[in-house]
Amino acid sequence: MFSQPMTFFPILMMLSGISPVQPTIPVSQPARQDTTAYAIVQVAPAFTGGSQALFRFIQQTSNYPVVPPDKQPKGTLVIVRAIVEKDGSLSRPVIHYSAAEEAYDREALRIVGRMPVWKPGSQDGRVLRAYTQIPFRFVAGPKKP
Repeated sequence: MFSQPMTFFPILMMLSGISPVQPTIPVSQPARQDTTAYAIVQVAPAFTGGSQALFRFIQQTSNYPVVPPDKQPKGTLVIVRAIVEKDGSLSRPVIHYSAAEEAYDREALRIVGRMPVWKPGSQDGRVLRAYTQIPFRFVAGPKKP
């Protein structure tokens, strides 16, 4: 009936929109962003200027919360945990530990939100996102000028 059946099949495929061979088109994948935050790194994140500069910043920035005498805390230690990003900015601050009233927790978070950039942590020379913990001990003292 058909003298050339092989010619008929490719013509039928072309008419139906089916291509016998699909060309391979390279698709570029977007670069994967490392969103891992590490708890332990070779070089820990550090406040620019060191721990003394951190304590000075906290002292100069803090507003000692007014707490009613009946709610004076037994302790005033608050530890904030945050991620030091690759660019040195702080993100995701949370109260990691608190032995104080909520007003002290809010003040510690406010101070962390105002901190300048840190030196980020690194592992094998590669800058990484890393956790840091910042301790606050609120102590009543003389008023700031």
